[in-house]
Amino acid sequence: DYPSQNARHHSIPVLLSQINQSDNQIDNVIVIGDFNNWPEKIAGEIPVDELILLGQKASEIQQMKQAGFIDTYQHGEIPSFNGFQSTGYGPKIDFVWISSNSIYQVAGETKIDEFHDNNGSFPSDHFPVYADLAHIS
Repeated sequence: DYPSQNARHHSIPVLLSQINQSDNQIDNVIVIGDFNNWPEKIAGEIPVDELILLGQKASEIQQMKQAGFIDTYQHGEIPSFNGFQSTGYGPKIDFVWISSNSIYQVAGETKIDEFHDNNGSFPSDHFPVYADLAHIS
């Protein structure tokens, strides 16, 4: 969740380098988190569908895909950032990634949950994103 575009752009190569240097094989790795793939340069207002598309084109997302990771959420784009409001907006910026040759598979639905307490308060400015994964025997 770092504000510098330069740091954000280089964070995925650092992450992938650490994964490749570890004793774990890449097929034993699940990567989760806030990727902040919000487009940096937007002139004026743009339609929501274009904003979502720009989020998918962000370098952080493209680098994960090129490294062989798959976004477990495959049901269209639902924004995961809500700014403590009841409706999300912008691109989906929170992910659960598995590698394409993973020893895990999606066993159930990956969800973006609009969780809030009984008073309508949200515990975060992001909706929770979770995946039901199963180990492949």
